[in-house]
Amino acid sequence: MVEVKFTLLRGEESYQSYTMGISSEISYDGVQDYINLLFRMFFCNQQIYFRGEEMPIVEHPLKSVEDGEEISIKHFMWVNWVRFKQHSHNAWQAIQSESEESLVEHVRLAALVFGIPQRNF
Repeated sequence: MVEVKFTLLRGEESYQSYTMGISSEISYDGVQDYINLLFRMFFCNQQIYFRGEEMPIVEHPLKSVEDGEEISIKHFMWVNWVRFKQHSHNAWQAIQSESEESLVEHVRLAALVFGIPQRNF
């Protein structure tokens, strides 16, 4: 049993972390289960990094883990969320400045980030 720090990242910044004892024989699915338990992040949304690189999908990915090492996790949609927020902010500014053309463009870009179908304005 080794103590490992699980750190959720927002971009490149640490947002939340937990230290837990785990077996170095844990499976990849087991690591995903811990992440889901700690951060309520579904498996399909997890980007898992160990020693600065994406954790390999192998039977025992942490076989060489040592006490105090860190597993970093990113939500795979984080970049899209940041873009969406920026376009939403720009759309709000367009509303305030009463620029209809700019508003339409930023709403279109915000929708594209998440693949939302659009009607012609």
